[in-house]
Amino acid sequence: MKKITMNQLELLIQFVWSEYLHQASSEDLYQSVISCNWDSNNHLLDWIMQDQTVDQAVILAVYWMSDPTFAKRYMHREDVLAKDSWYVNNFDFIENLEEKYIRNFWHNNEIAFNPAHDQDGVDWTMTYDKSKVLRPISEKMFIALTGKKMYRDENFQEGLTKSWNSKIWMIFDEHEIVFTEHAHQHNRSKS
Repeated sequence: MKKITMNQLELLIQFVWSEYLHQASSEDLYQSVISCNWDSNNHLLDWIMQDQTVDQAVILAVYWMSDPTFAKRYMHREDVLAKDSWYVNNFDFIENLEEKYIRNFWHNNEIAFNPAHDQDGVDWTMTYDKSKVLRPISEKMFIALTGKKMYRDENFQEGLTKSWNSKIWMIFDEHEIVFTEHAHQHNRSKS
């Protein structure tokens, strides 16, 4: 078994994600978004944010699943830094996504998405309470998109199909992760 560091592990996983994202269809990306734990997956969100060919339904799903109402409790980024600095990356992501969506950065619309009734019947707009925000969510973010209706594909887990997930599990099967003293110190300081 080959020994690798956590950084090397992350690079190998990033490579699998990169391969997947380069060949993924709009429908694949939609399934990735609705099946993924975003806390551990910046690969997917970074890709979506930068790729103009991503379907607008994917963007709206990401937006509403990111809880934009929480971001709107702050007037400015500086308020986030002063009050809840742990949230600043999420705040920046949501604000950037909304701004790009309003500017029509993403043009494709082949997939349907209704933030008031998604593929699982969830009304994401129910969390929006105008009395609890300092800035409104743009009306454009509430507009349902027409197109192909999508349903949850159980073949997707943690953002990938079983065959792509097996490539990640193979990395774990073939490698032993070595934790350096520096990594242990870094992890302890975060506790």
